[in-house]
Amino acid sequence: LHWFSPTIHTEYFHGCGDPTWTRQFNNGTGTQLPRTGDAMIGLAYGNFSTTEYASVQLKSPLEQDSLYVISYYVSLGYSPGCSNCVDAYISDSIKIFTFDFLQEDANTLYGADPQIKNDRSRYITDTLNWTRICGTYKAQGGEQFITLGAFDSLTHLLFYDLESETPFTDSMAYTYIFIDDVSVVKIPAPSYQTLKICQTELPLSL
Repeated sequence: LHWFSPTIHTEYFHGCGDPTWTRQFNNGTGTQLPRTGDAMIGLAYGNFSTTEYASVQLKSPLEQDSLYVISYYVSLGYSPGCSNCVDAYISDSIKIFTFDFLQEDANTLYGADPQIKNDRSRYITDTLNWTRICGTYKAQGGEQFITLGAFDSLTHLLFYDLESETPFTDSMAYTYIFIDDVSVVKIPAPSYQTLKICQTELPLSL
C-alpha cells in the first residue's frame, strides 16, 4: 500500500532506504525500530504551523453495516512533550491540501470526526515500547481511506512536559509520534458472539 500525507510531509522510515535523515532509524526524531517488518511512519503536530498526517487507500472499500477492527501502534519519538491525541479517521474520499504557513488551520484536518480515538486519559509517553490503539467501526459503506493524526483543534490539544509532568504552556509545544502495524480487519458476523476485541467483550452495542 502507498502511504501519503494530505497536508505537509510525514516521514517514512525504512531500513533499506537511502542514507538520508528521513530514512534512517537513528536520527533526529528518535531511535525507535519498527514494531514488525522493515518500515514505519513518523509524524509531528503541535502549536506551530505543522500538523502532519498519514493516509492510505484501503485495498477495497468497506462494506455497508459490516463491523471492522481498526488497530495501530504508536511510540513517542524525540519530543519536548507528549500528547494524548493520535486518532484514526475513515472516509470515502480525502482532500489534498496545499500547505500555507500563513494559514495554519487551512493546513489541517481539524474538524474531522475520527471514528477511532485514543483514550484521552492516556498520554503517549513510551519511547521504548509500542502502545496499541484499537477500536471497532461499523461501516457506512464505500469508505476507502484511513488517515492517522491529530484532529482536535490546537485550542483543545493537550501537551505535557515530560520532565516536569505539567501541562505545556510554551507556544511551540509539539510531539513526534512513530506509527506502525496499521490494520483494518472485517469481523465475520458469526464471530461477534465469541471474540474479544480491543479488550472489550462482544457483542457490542451498535
